[in-house]
Amino acid sequence: MSRFAVWARDERGKIDQTTVEKAWSVALSAHGAPETMDQNWGDGVFTVTMLKEWADRGEMDTALGAVPIVAAWRSVITNSSEGGYEFKIPKHHPRNPDNLPDELVSRFSL
Repeated sequence: MSRFAVWARDERGKIDQTTVEKAWSVALSAHGAPETMDQNWGDGVFTVTMLKEWADRGEMDTALGAVPIVAAWRSVITNSSEGGYEFKIPKHHPRNPDNLPDELVSRFSL
């Protein structure tokens, strides 16, 4: 194997490792948000009555912000541009057309 081939293989391994580390960091960020929101619910920061009042007033963004999984994906989306990645929740036949699967996602069964 030539020196170039060995170098290219080593560089590819470094790139792969960097990508895995970035993905792990994103996953940890997403994982922490629901735990924080669960704690907020346990501490009484949010109540079902509050969610109902927000929804009744049409404040759906506020109501959804109290849902742990929504807090997680909002956290990841907020940090995506500075992290150099795009985050979306792909779905076939989504309500939001921005969530249509792209070519990469379409390769996998969702």
